[in-house]
Amino acid sequence: MGNADLEQYYIECLRKDIEKEIGRSICTYSDFDFLSLRLRERIPDAPSVSTLKRLWAYVTNSSMRSRSTLNALALSLIHISEPTRQAEIS
Repeated sequence: MGNADLEQYYIECLRKDIEKEIGRSICTYSDFDFLSLRLRERIPDAPSVSTLKRLWAYVTNSSMRSRSTLNALALSLIHISEPTRQAEIS
């Protein structure tokens, strides 16, 4: 598996994990609004709706994904699922 394929695999895993944590697939315009709001509740520097659309390939764009965007989304998994994990511990 080449670097580009491996990166795409990790991005796909990240997308699926985020969808699992928020409890819905991200497929429509309103889904991206919902996701953006959920992310902004947890992390102030959450990616914009347009960035999320590019990451989910909802819109075509040849720009590369920035490492900071991917890091913010990965961190959001921790913050989104944190209340759930706290409830499980209690």
